[in-house]
Amino acid sequence: MAELMHDREHIMQLLNALYGDMTTWRGEMEGHADVVMTVLDILTEREEQYRGLWKEHGYTDSLFHIRHKAARLRAQFWDVPSESTQSVDYQDGTDLDNAYDLIAYTMFFIQNYRDGNRNGSE
Repeated sequence: MAELMHDREHIMQLLNALYGDMTTWRGEMEGHADVVMTVLDILTEREEQYRGLWKEHGYTDSLFHIRHKAARLRAQFWDVPSESTQSVDYQDGTDLDNAYDLIAYTMFFIQNYRDGNRNGSE
């Protein structure tokens, strides 16, 4: 399964099979698939480290982290630097870790919500 997740071309072939000929918008879809694959790579690495920690406090905890990551992104890419963010090195808006984390926490939220895990696994 891990090998399948890391094979971007195979993912594109699956998308073609599911959604038909994507020649007119293939470049955009490849870009989206690349973002998702990057997030899956990060999740694979962190799952080995944290072993399902994202399930412990349920989807309400995921929502907390989503809000936190969105606030960081806003400070990083939208807002004028304030005293509270001036000391943080955001690498001139090129550091996308918070964006990848936001996608990951959104995935955790969806999984926990689908599983009915509001406040934590038992």
